[in-house]
Amino acid sequence: MLRTTLVSSTVAVLLFVASVSANVIEPRAGTLQCGTPLVASALTQLSRSTGSKRPVAFQTAKDSKGRLQLSTSVNGVAAPTTPTFEFVPCHSEPLASGTGTYQEASGAYIAYTYGILRPANQSSQCVTASSLATDGKNYPLVSAPCTTVDSYATLAPQWWSAYYNATYSKGMRYTLYFEGNTSKPGLWHLNNVASNNNRLVEVNYQAQFNDNEPFTLSMTGA
Repeated sequence: MLRTTLVSSTVAVLLFVASVSANVIEPRAGTLQCGTPLVASALTQLSRSTGSKRPVAFQTAKDSKGRLQLSTSVNGVAAPTTPTFEFVPCHSEPLASGTGTYQEASGAYIAYTYGILRPANQSSQCVTASSLATDGKNYPLVSAPCTTVDSYATLAPQWWSAYYNATYSKGMRYTLYFEGNTSKPGLWHLNNVASNNNRLVEVNYQAQFNDNEPFTLSMTGA
C-alpha cells in the first residue's frame, strides 16, 4: 500500500493515497524470489512528532519463544549504532510487489519497492512481526528464520516496503514500513513500547487507513 513517507530530514507532505490490490485467494505457494540488497546500513527509529532518532538493534530482549526482539534500549542501555541491516527487494505473487514511482506536491519523485529486512551478519534471519492480529494491540518485531516460500502465511509477517527520493544519488534516506498482509484495507503502524525496562519496536494494525504513523524506520545509503 502506498504511503506518505519521509524522504529527507524534513517531513514530506504527500497528497497521494492509493491502494494496491491483492488476490485474497492464495495461489499455490512457490519459491520467494529476491535480489541483492537495496541498502545496507544502521537502522534508526524516527519519531514523527518530535523528530528524535533512536538506533535500533536486536539486543538481548527476548519473547516467550526465545526470539530476540527489536529494540531501541534494553535495561536502560540504548541500542548500539554499529549493527548493519539490509533491505532486500523481493517479488511476491500473493502480496503487493514490484517497484514504482510517484511525484509529491513538492515535485520530488519518490520510488518504492517491497521486500524483506534482515541483519547483515545473519542473512538467514528476518525482522518479523510476532503476530498479525488485527485487534489494534502492539506486537513485537522479532528475529525469525527468513521464509523461502512465497505465501501469505509465511511471508506476510516479514513483508516490508522501502520508499526513497529517486532524485538523490548519494546519502539517500530509505524509509521503511511494515506491510504485513497487503490484501487488508488498513495499515500497520510502528510504535516504541516500554516493556520490562526495555523499549521495544512493535507493530499494530489500524483498520482505518491512517497514514500518520507515530514512528518510522529508516536506513541511509552510501
